[in-house]
Amino acid sequence: MRVLVTGGAGFIGHHLVQSLLAAGDDVAVIDNLRRSARSAVHPAARFFEGDIRDPAALAASVRGCDTVYH
Repeated sequence: MRVLVTGGAGFIGHHLVQSLLAAGDDVAVIDNLRRSARSAVHPAARFFEGDIRDPAALAASVRGCDTVYH
């Protein structure tokens, strides 16, 4: 399954991304990195730096995803 995790560089999002990847999901992350760092995003996840309040950034990150965890 293709999954998008908003805030995937944060504490909870980081752990959710790890669990989804371990389950075999294809994971993408969108995060504005205001309270986190790029290094917190798992290297196997596709990363989009942006704010979910930006329609263009959100549309790019959610394209092709089956599920969004917010």
